[in-house]
Amino acid sequence: MPRAVIVAAGNLDSLPGEVQTVSNTLSAAGWTVRLCLGGDASRSGLMAAAGEGDVDLAWFGLHSGPDGFALSDGVWPPAQLGTWLRNVNACDVVLNSCYSIEHISAIQRAADGVGVACTINPAGVDDALAWQVGVHLVRAYVATSDMRAAVARASGQGVLQYRYVPAGGLVVGEGRRRMPAERIEEQLALLLRALYGEERNNVPGQQRPPEKEVKKTIRHRHERRCSVNNLNVHDFTANSLSQYHLLEFLQCHGRQVDQQKQAGQRKQEP
Repeated sequence: MPRAVIVAAGNLDSLPGEVQTVSNTLSAAGWTVRLCLGGDASRSGLMAAAGEGDVDLAWFGLHSGPDGFALSDGVWPPAQLGTWLRNVNACDVVLNSCYSIEHISAIQRAADGVGVACTINPAGVDDALAWQVGVHLVRAYVATSDMRAAVARASGQGVLQYRYVPAGGLVVGEGRRRMPAERIEEQLALLLRALYGEERNNVPGQQRPPEKEVKKTIRHRHERRCSVNNLNVHDFTANSLSQYHLLEFLQCHGRQVDQQKQAGQRKQEP
């Protein structure tokens, strides 16, 4: 029987409705649901939930900021969340909080086998919209058992500011939570779409893609890693890349672009 942990904290008007709907929908589909609410939406509460067994789906409805996620006992850094997800063998996590994509790199560095449904709007997510997407998302997930498809359906194929970042990492050994090699290229394309959108379908992204620089930097990273592993440095394929490394670069580049824009604006000021 699949198991889910739902964590809800903070003064959010629509949060009780979201938690109730998600819990009821999963329970009706045969899931075992563990709720971490109020005082249990804390580090100790999450450690207790981890001690009860593995978790297939973790669902977080709370506030977040640059330093991490707001539990009832303080801010939880994304690296610690990633470590918790890895230790409970999670498959997917939903981060229904403000601009949660900024923490994906740290989370998937610790838990590279976990797919993440997250928000991408730097201005944050409206409380009512979060509830709406959460309701549609859990219903689609129960119907499809595919978080990527569920996020696409719940967000109107990316029209709303939600994206799914697939599990990162390469295929090593026979780990069941590792991504099959034949899907790496497809998943990298989805990762780029999550960050930069898709112009032909009017899907919004975070910023305009710097295509030449992305390709140049990806090739440089790949050749550097290949030389370390004594591989053919000219054998450039998407299957050789780790997704969280690509995401880390794209996010860092986005911050550099923002800083350059701000610097240019300051120069123009009288």
